[in-house]
Amino acid sequence: MIKTTITLSENEDGDMAIGFSGGQELRFDSSGSNPSGVTFMAFYRRGEEAAHWNMDEVREDPELVLGAFFGKLCGSIKEAAKEEA
Repeated sequence: MIKTTITLSENEDGDMAIGFSGGQELRFDSSGSNPSGVTFMAFYRRGEEAAHWNMDEVREDPELVLGAFFGKLCGSIKEAAKEEA
């Protein structure tokens, strides 16, 4: 089992940010910034975009995008746990 600390906040652009220790974040539209739903998902590392997917990409190849997304999410959690140890 991996344990790490996460935070949930709304950033200056009105996007939601799930933060992991070590400066990594998962960002996506908030309901306040886009009431119609999520249009993108992006991972940031220390303020720099590391991966980004828009909904057109999800519709075109959902298995590829979701596989990449969850791979990046798991990697971010593992890296955060190492930095907390």
